[in-house]
Amino acid sequence: LRVNLKTRKPVIANKMGGFSGAAIMPVALRMVYQVYDAVNIPLIGMGGVSCAEDVIEMMMCGATAVQVGAANLVDPCACKTIIEDLPRVMEKYKIESLTDIIMVACYDLNYNKVSIMQIPRDTYVGSDVRTGKINAVYGSAREGESNIKALMRCINQKLGLPIDHYITITVDGTEDIIDAIGGVDINLDFQYKLVDDSVSPEEVNYVGPGTVHLDGQWCTALIRHRKSYSQGDLGRMKAQRSIYAAILKKITTELSLSAVTKIATNCMDDISTDLTLSEVLAYAEKAYSLSLEDVTIMSVPGQSQYAS
Repeated sequence: LRVNLKTRKPVIANKMGGFSGAAIMPVALRMVYQVYDAVNIPLIGMGGVSCAEDVIEMMMCGATAVQVGAANLVDPCACKTIIEDLPRVMEKYKIESLTDIIMVACYDLNYNKVSIMQIPRDTYVGSDVRTGKINAVYGSAREGESNIKALMRCINQKLGLPIDHYITITVDGTEDIIDAIGGVDINLDFQYKLVDDSVSPEEVNYVGPGTVHLDGQWCTALIRHRKSYSQGDLGRMKAQRSIYAAILKKITTELSLSAVTKIATNCMDDISTDLTLSEVLAYAEKAYSLSLEDVTIMSVPGQSQYAS
């Protein structure tokens, strides 16, 4: 209830009304938390959700899914923006439930050839996971199943690909490895506005067009960047292929085998794998002789569209 002092009448025609938007977020969080504690059913969190941080708060309080309401009146693209921002925000707060980059690599040791298949993180895999996307499988493991095993199972079932070993690495770990090799040179088709929001205040860097040298900070920002591409994740994967090629070229043409071995050893703290250190070093030594012609990178075929 609000009163107009000039007219001496209620501002709202019905005299009294409810309120919505950010003001009710704390109340909504409390209610989701209490209901989650009282019942064992899926919950939809709603009330004041306007950004990716709000979505994560709701889920931390027990929501299975989240509804966006009044924020859509302020910005009709609010839902799309929130979905795109979730991986970035989760990485910022070290919440490892989504996989930003998924690849399957096949190394033919007899012919020293490598085939890499990129899997778009937005690939639809069904209703077994909350969002239906493959990047959420990592955070939707079954009881007694590790996160990475859940993703391996999904790739095997949906794509028919057996997975022998795995390697996971965080964004920070990727940044450390690129810095360890001295950064990379990449040719960009147009100017990118790269944003690093892992620091406060966030940093912005305009790079390209043409050949640019990127350190770990801005190389990982480019790896995760997607707003400049009309096809979203599909466009982003094309840029990532250029980065992978630049890393391989830097390793095989500018670094010695001993330097590569030392970097591989030092970076073991940045990765999680079922390979032993000796196995990693053996692969690193073998891969050192690879050329760009020995590596084929492809993507899972598909088209960009929303599914509900």
